[in-house]
Amino acid sequence: MVSPFSILVAISIFLIAGTVVGFPLSRHLDALPQRRLLVAPALGLAVYAGGCGLAFRFFPVTPISVMSLFAGVAILSFAAGRADDYKATLFPGGVAPPLAAIIAAAAIAALPAFAVMPHITGSSVSFGDPIFDHEKVAIIDEIVNNGNPPHNPFVSFAGTGNALNYYYLWYLLAAALSITTRLSGWTADAALTFTTAFTSVLTVIWLATGYSGKKAAAWWVVATCLIGPIDILLNNFLLGPWLDQFRTHQHTFEPWIIQASWVPQHVFAATAAVMAVLLIVKLFTRSFDPALCVLIGVLAAAIYASSVWVAIGFVLIVIVLTLVCLRDSVESGGFGFLAQNMTTVAVTAVIVASPFLIQQAGILGNTHTVDVWVFPVLQYPYRLFNSAAYWLFLLPLDFGFIYLAWILSKVGGRKDEPLVSVYVERALTMLVFVPLVAAQFLHSVIANNDLGWRAIIPSVLVMMAMASAFAANSVEHRPWVHFTRNALIVLTLVPGILAGLWFVRTNDLNFILYPRQTEAGRGFVSESALWQAVRNVTPPDEAIANNPSDLASLTPWPGDIGWALLSRRRHCAVGGSYLLAFRPVFSLAIRSEAQILLGRVFSGQGSDEDLRAMRDKFQCRTLVVTPRDGLWAKDSLGKSQIYKLVDQTNEWKILRAD
Repeated sequence: MVSPFSILVAISIFLIAGTVVGFPLSRHLDALPQRRLLVAPALGLAVYAGGCGLAFRFFPVTPISVMSLFAGVAILSFAAGRADDYKATLFPGGVAPPLAAIIAAAAIAALPAFAVMPHITGSSVSFGDPIFDHEKVAIIDEIVNNGNPPHNPFVSFAGTGNALNYYYLWYLLAAALSITTRLSGWTADAALTFTTAFTSVLTVIWLATGYSGKKAAAWWVVATCLIGPIDILLNNFLLGPWLDQFRTHQHTFEPWIIQASWVPQHVFAATAAVMAVLLIVKLFTRSFDPALCVLIGVLAAAIYASSVWVAIGFVLIVIVLTLVCLRDSVESGGFGFLAQNMTTVAVTAVIVASPFLIQQAGILGNTHTVDVWVFPVLQYPYRLFNSAAYWLFLLPLDFGFIYLAWILSKVGGRKDEPLVSVYVERALTMLVFVPLVAAQFLHSVIANNDLGWRAIIPSVLVMMAMASAFAANSVEHRPWVHFTRNALIVLTLVPGILAGLWFVRTNDLNFILYPRQTEAGRGFVSESALWQAVRNVTPPDEAIANNPSDLASLTPWPGDIGWALLSRRRHCAVGGSYLLAFRPVFSLAIRSEAQILLGRVFSGQGSDEDLRAMRDKFQCRTLVVTPRDGLWAKDSLGKSQIYKLVDQTNEWKILRAD
């Protein structure tokens, strides 16, 4: 089990390390020290993570190497901070957000982390729904046990390399802390979940206060963090059945509070993308700057290695922004410098991300991953209006106030002169517009539409900042804009916050507010000793098999949560959607075979041929059987010539391949 104290220790390490590396580099983004402290942790962690992805492909991940790399990156950061006067700051204003708003942001950022922590009631345990996506703790444990690059911890199929086909940099960063501090992978995951949520909010506060020049913008950011899809209220309380006559049941987009709870690795990449695009703005207005180009290249590599889907949106943003600003560079005679800058950024990004690019190239070359479509908003016969409904119906329902306030800020403008350059304005517009367009016409087809769901997170962060800046500047708007702004607050912000609180209650905190004692919860509590016994007989580089349906009721979809959080060992064929998403390049028929095979064996219906297939085809070296499995009562279990019984108590039987 994880403890709150160990999580707080890990959070402190992440925040301090990020600030040490990021504060000198933050001078590229802002001149005001108080505001630089807001963006420094996210910037520093992204830069250090990029260094981890490259360095730990060639050097083992050990406490000495982790700390040596940190020292080297910190020294380079301080050297870069002294090498430039940074006169061209993005936000010249001198307003810093109030400390109380920062504390409130930390409290909200704790909500996603709560869902990752267990809540013990008597002899039982329960979790928030997002724990399902945090079964990827197994990736952290795999790196801790066997180094980098990680073996696929979710499947071990004979005849393949079993490389992990995933953008795992966020998990490598967590593993670096776990290795250095000897904290568990589960603890590192929970701590980095909070850190990612908190630093992303701090970055949005930095952007909102710097852009608007108003302290009040920070409080508006805190409010927008709690926004949920208004769709939640419509479905549960108002117009759900009526709207279902017209709209499809396509899974749509999610605001910050949902993304931060379920997919912190993508939020981490999106936060880096916002900073990288704003740094690219400086390349349009200055001569060749190799230090700045290297910084942007490292950020770009960290984005790709943390989320391929956010990286696709990031690349499209950079392309469109460059084309929009190209004419100005040509007319000012700076095209040659721009070409040098962009080439240096690209070369740096490719070099730093090369370990992930090489690995993903082999996988993507054999798998169809992205397809073209028009996002299906309406059912037949209304599909002709899908393109308009996407912008006029879907996005207002999903994002509410932040989307509509962003549009109003573009249409209504301000009476005074903006505080930022035209290049910054263009960059912020592209950060919102381009990913939303990409999600309308592109979708991923590996398992779910992760491209659409995750590529838009930079848009969400920037819309939060721009909507907050717009709301904070209320007295400086034209009268009709001021009236419309107030109407949006009443009609969209308040319902959006209610929807967000509904999500928090039902997903992140329901298991705390309404705890239940269940058989599965009691089984999880008792499994710590079981998995210690499994580790005693199973080397770290071998795979185990247990019932793929074990403790399935603890997660919203079937998942092997006991194995993922407690075992610290590979699985030979984990059940459910994880085998689909993380399978190596083999057919879906083999995936189905693995699920059926394990289900049959652990239900007690398996044959010797099934056991032999588990041992030889799926490389299951250890079988873990509990009284909850049908296999437990089979007299033939200890007599098999394929697996030998090596440990037995009233709570478990552990068998090893002969």
